[in-house]
Amino acid sequence: MTKIASLDDLNFHHVLAETRGIALVFFTAPHCGACRSLKRALETFLREGGAVPVFEVDAVRNGGLVNALDIFHLPATFIYRDGQYHRELKCEPLPGKIAEAIRQGQHLPAEEEP
Repeated sequence: MTKIASLDDLNFHHVLAETRGIALVFFTAPHCGACRSLKRALETFLREGGAVPVFEVDAVRNGGLVNALDIFHLPATFIYRDGQYHRELKCEPLPGKIAEAIRQGQHLPAEEEP
């Protein structure tokens, strides 16, 4: 995947269940400046060869997922492995930092989905 794909309340679990390996999911909102900054960093990460599928969820339009995952702050980014929640990704919105956080995070034990 070389571009960011959208997920919503209806296809979220289905698409992730079919995604093998590591995937990133980030929750965003149209008027969130930090969200736009993270999206630009993720797009650069993908252009520079990031081999991880990246999915975007509009938190404004998909309140069911926001509530189910107890998301209180945007942007929120999560690592999924083989369709299962693995952990939250916390790093600066820079392509290199994102790649390093993925490498480190995928080797840590999985956490329970919020």
